[in-house]
Amino acid sequence: MDAREMPAISTALSGPKHRPSLEGKTVVIADDDPIILDYLELRCRHLGLKVETASDGLRAVLTVGKARPDLLILDLGLPDVEGFRVVERLSDPKFAPVPVIILTG
Repeated sequence: MDAREMPAISTALSGPKHRPSLEGKTVVIADDDPIILDYLELRCRHLGLKVETASDGLRAVLTVGKARPDLLILDLGLPDVEGFRVVERLSDPKFAPVPVIILTG
């Protein structure tokens, strides 16, 4: 590769970023910390996602069952039903499969 090809490669790599459309996708966010919940909800809405929230494990399971989301963002340290139990309950065949991002800390 000679120096004349470098600007084309540089432009291609620094050009507009193409992201898949998130329009019409739904995420459920389950966290008992209202600051984290609000922040994640704001960021997800900014990306064009429809957002449902839950502040405890039981509500997380019920919300996932009702909303049938494309993604669940789940805190492991939820009150009443901890995150691992939520995942166990959602593995029941009556629930549609859903990818899960686990939060902890």
